[in-house]
Amino acid sequence: MPVSAETLCAGFHKPLPRKRRQQSQLTGRQITRVTVSDDEWKDRLVAQGTPEGYANYALEIFTASRRGEFAAADPTLGQLLGRTPTTFRDVLAATLPA
Repeated sequence: MPVSAETLCAGFHKPLPRKRRQQSQLTGRQITRVTVSDDEWKDRLVAQGTPEGYANYALEIFTASRRGEFAAADPTLGQLLGRTPTTFRDVLAATLPA
C-alpha cells in the first residue's frame, strides 16, 4: 500500500520522532535520523538515477512540509474513503516483515 503525502493523513499527522519510535518498535531495530542539506539530498537522488525534475518536485514536497503546509488535519479523506484512514503505524505493521 503506497503512503501518500501527509496532507492525506486526516488527523493522523504525527511528528517524525514518534514515527521513528513506531518504526523501531515494529522492526526491533533502532531507527535514527540523519540530516543532510536539501542540495545534498537532491544530489543523492539524481546520482541514483532520479530525473532532476522529479528530485526537485520531491524536494519541494519536503520543504512545504517543513513550512507546516501539511500539518492541518481534515476529515475529507475519511469522507471520500467512507472509512477512517489507515494510520502510519498500521501501514508499517502491514508492510514490514514479522
